[in-house]
Amino acid sequence: MTNTHVILVRHGETTANHEQRWYGALDAPLTERGQHQVQATGERFAQRRAGAPVDALYVSPLPRARSTAAAISAALDMEAIVDEGLREFSIGDWEGRTYQDLIDNEQLWARWAK
Repeated sequence: MTNTHVILVRHGETTANHEQRWYGALDAPLTERGQHQVQATGERFAQRRAGAPVDALYVSPLPRARSTAAAISAALDMEAIVDEGLREFSIGDWEGRTYQDLIDNEQLWARWAK
């Protein structure tokens, strides 16, 4: 029996991460730090490629995820498969709000704390 290994990779830091904003379906570009993280991730995959072959690479359609997958794709010399099923879900009223906004908004905070 063959073992299957699934490796999950989160995108590099985005401007929304840096600004401590909630976001799901909205996209935010990678920061300079995020771009460095993406490069380092690609290099890590290139190093482990021989010992642990990768059969497929799936990615969300959002640009932040695709940017991250591009570095891995290049390291593995394989195309990433864009999968709508991996699209981040909307978080409604919270999209784009800062963490502090939600703490300061008693009604939203109460709904979260329930």
